[in-house]
Amino acid sequence: MNIKEYKMQMMNRLFILGLMFCISACTAPSYQAYGLRGGYQDKFLAADTYRVTYNGNGKVSLAMARDFALLRCAVLTKQHGYSHFWIKMDRVRVSRTTVSATPLPIEKPYAFIEIQFVDSDFNPKYRVRNADEVIAAKQSQYKLSDRQIATGSRD
Repeated sequence: MNIKEYKMQMMNRLFILGLMFCISACTAPSYQAYGLRGGYQDKFLAADTYRVTYNGNGKVSLAMARDFALLRCAVLTKQHGYSHFWIKMDRVRVSRTTVSATPLPIEKPYAFIEIQFVDSDFNPKYRVRNADEVIAAKQSQYKLSDRQIATGSRD
């Protein structure tokens, strides 16, 4: 490889890294409905049961993905007129992908929570959560506006 080819190859790599930097700057972690940057999705399973997933981007930690899925569970609970929800199933995982321009893997967390809406007197030995407490805690922790929580959109 001659010097001209080497310089061209290095310029291409720098361009790709710069482009990746610009794209990653636009992918700040947030509580949002599913879109290009990830987000939550919910699936109706029965009259009082939902499955909530949160797909993170490279800027979202595994704990944050679970927190955002849990927040969505609390919001759904309130929207359906309940005060509490029971976590029937709770799973988290990370997928790793590598971009050819860089050897560094990109980690994308995924959280999956299946819930059932319950009354406050539901058997306490189960993982029952108070929806208002979850919303207040996550809103404070991640500095989310009421609008972001209600609509699942970025401010």
